[in-house]
Amino acid sequence: MTNELQPEPEAGVTTTPVHSTSASPKNPRFSLAAPAWLSRLGVNSERQLSMALMVFAAACWFLPRAYLGIRHDGMLYLAQSLMQVWPNVFKADLFFAYGSQDQYSIYSTLYVWLATHFGWGSIAPVLLIVCQIAFLCGLALLLCKLVPRPLAALGVALASASPYYGGFAIFSFGEGFMTARSVAEPLVLFAMWSWFNERRLLSALLLALAMLLHPLLALAGVGIVLVLVGETRPRLFWLLLLIPLAFLLGVLGVPGFEVLIHRYDDVWWNALGPNVPAFPQFWRTIDYTKCIFDAVVLFVCGRLATGKVARFVQAALLVAVVGMLASMVGGEIFRLVLVSQAQFWRAQWFAHLLACGLFPWLIWRLRDQGPYAWIGLALLFFSIVFRAQSSAIYAPLAGGLALIRSSMPNRPITRAFRTFVLVAVPLIIVAGLVNEVTIAEFLGLSRGNESELGFFQRLFEFPLVTLTFMLGAVMLASSFPRVALGTAVVCFVTSLAIWDQRNEWSTYIEDNIAHEHPFARSIPETAQVYWPGDLQAPWFILKRASYFTQAQASGVIFNRQTALEFQRRSDVVGALETESELCRKIGSLLGSCTPGLEVLEEVCSAAGPPDFIVLPAKLEGRYRDVWDLNLKEGWFRGYYLYECAEINRQAKLRPLERT
Repeated sequence: MTNELQPEPEAGVTTTPVHSTSASPKNPRFSLAAPAWLSRLGVNSERQLSMALMVFAAACWFLPRAYLGIRHDGMLYLAQSLMQVWPNVFKADLFFAYGSQDQYSIYSTLYVWLATHFGWGSIAPVLLIVCQIAFLCGLALLLCKLVPRPLAALGVALASASPYYGGFAIFSFGEGFMTARSVAEPLVLFAMWSWFNERRLLSALLLALAMLLHPLLALAGVGIVLVLVGETRPRLFWLLLLIPLAFLLGVLGVPGFEVLIHRYDDVWWNALGPNVPAFPQFWRTIDYTKCIFDAVVLFVCGRLATGKVARFVQAALLVAVVGMLASMVGGEIFRLVLVSQAQFWRAQWFAHLLACGLFPWLIWRLRDQGPYAWIGLALLFFSIVFRAQSSAIYAPLAGGLALIRSSMPNRPITRAFRTFVLVAVPLIIVAGLVNEVTIAEFLGLSRGNESELGFFQRLFEFPLVTLTFMLGAVMLASSFPRVALGTAVVCFVTSLAIWDQRNEWSTYIEDNIAHEHPFARSIPETAQVYWPGDLQAPWFILKRASYFTQAQASGVIFNRQTALEFQRRSDVVGALETESELCRKIGSLLGSCTPGLEVLEEVCSAAGPPDFIVLPAKLEGRYRDVWDLNLKEGWFRGYYLYECAEINRQAKLRPLERT
C-alpha cells in the first residue's frame, strides 16, 4: 500500500523501499527505511506482524474500558430516554425542568426504540460493546490509510493509553459508558476514512448522522471536511464573512440573530461553578499538556507528510486551534452563551486521537534526526505518559523546542541550551516517575475493595503499563509472528471475556429499570426525591424526579433557571450532603454513621424542600417506609424513606410534647 505520510526526497537523495534493510547513508535525515524489526520481515511476515500488533492493541483498548454499569454521562442520556417514556415523572426533575440538550439529538428516540424491543436491562452493554468495536475498527482503518500497518497498531495502543482531552481528566474518547458520543465518534472516524477512499457522498451522510446524534463532537469532522473542500475551492472561504455579518445583525437587533450576542450575566456566570470543565479558562495548567502535545505532533507530521494526508493533518490541527480560540475568546472573554454552549474546544477529541495515532510514525520518521530530535520525542512522550502536575506541562514545551532545534542543523548548539537539556530533562523524568507511583498508590487505596481482576484491568489505565505491554508484543511479533498472533488472539478474547465488571448494585439497577420499586407505592409520581449522592437510584429504581445531585449540574451552562435553581437547592441540602458524604467515607471505620435529626429537619423546613428523602440510616419514629436490600450472601443494606411533610409536623409537635 502506498503511504502518503512519508517525506518527499530531496534532489539527489535516493530512497529505499519500505522493506529494504538499508537506509540512505548520504542523508539519513530523509531516510525512508522501515524500523529494524519491520525491515527483517518479508511481505507475508509483515502482514502477520501487523495483524498480531493490531489484535494486541485491541486488547489494550478493552482492558481499561471495562463495563462498570450506568455511570457518568451515561446516567443523563439514559434519563433522557426515560423522559420520553415517563414524561409526567421526569418533567419536574431539575435536569429537565427548564429544558435539556435532548432536543438537539435523536439519540434518545433511537435508544427508546431499541430498549422497547430488546429490553431496558440488556441494551446498554450490548450497544456499548458494538460502539467500542466500531470505534476501534474506524480508528484502525483511518490510521492504516496514513501510516504502515504495524505503526498504525502502535498508534491505536497509544490512543488507548491516553484517551483524555480537555479539562480535569473528565472528557475522553471511546468512553466506557453508553452515550450519544459512543455512536457519533465511530461515525466521524468512518466518515474520515470514506473521505480518503474518495467516497464523498458516504462521508457526508455519515457526518450528517453524527450531527443528528451529537453535533458538538461531529463539528470536528465537519470542520475538517469544510477546510479540505475550501482548499480545492478557495472562493468558498469568502463565506466566512457571513459569521461577523451574523453577529453584526445580532448587535443591530435583527430578529432571529439576537441569540448570537446573548451573554451570561454576572448572576448566571457566578452560578456556573459546577460546570467549569466546559470553560478552558478554568482548566488546570496540566490540562493544556495534551493541547501542546497535539499541536506539536500534528504540526510536525503536517510538514513531513505529502499530498492529501498532509492537508488532512493540517486541517485537523487548524480546526482544533480555531475551536479552542473561539471558546476562549467568544465564550470566556465576551461570555457569549451560544459560543460556550457549542463547546468548540471539543474538536480537540479528534486532534488528540490523531496525534496519538501518528506519534509512533513520527518517532520512526525522526529516528535519524540526531539527539535533539530524540530528546524532543522523549519529552513529548513523557508529557502524555506522566501525569505530574509540575513537570508534565514543561515536557511538551521543552520537547517542541528540542524538535525545532533539531530541524536547524546549521545553527550552533549553545551552552545554555545544552545546560537546559542536561538539567531539565532528568528532572522532568524523575518528577513524572515519582508522581506516577504516587497516583498508583492513591488508586490502590481508594479501590481497596476492588477484586484482583478489576485491579489488573485498572493497571492498563496507566500508559506505562499499556506501552510496556505493547513493547513486549513488538519483540514477540518481530521474532515469532505466528506465535504472536495466537497470543494476541488469546489476550483479545480474554479482554472481552472479563469486560463486564459490574458489581451487584450496578447489575441490580440495570435489571430493574422497567420494574416497580416498593417505595414507588409511597411516593406520588410528581414528588421530588432527594437521595444523597445518588442519581441512579431515584431515576432508574424509583422512576421519580431527583431533587439534587452534583451530576445534574451539567445543565447549568444551557439554562439560566437551571443554574439558579441548582445553586438554591445546593444551599438547601448542603449540610445533609456533607454529613452523608462523610458517613460514606468513614462509616465502615466507625461501624455506623447516621446524619443527625437536626440536619434532616433543617432541610425539610427550608423553602422549596424535597418531598421525600432516602437515607441508609434509621431514625426511630421518623421514617415512613423501609427497603431491605439483599443482593448476595453477606451483603445487606437498609434504606429508609422519610417524608418532609411528616418530619415538619413532628418537629412542630415536639415543643408541645415537652410542655
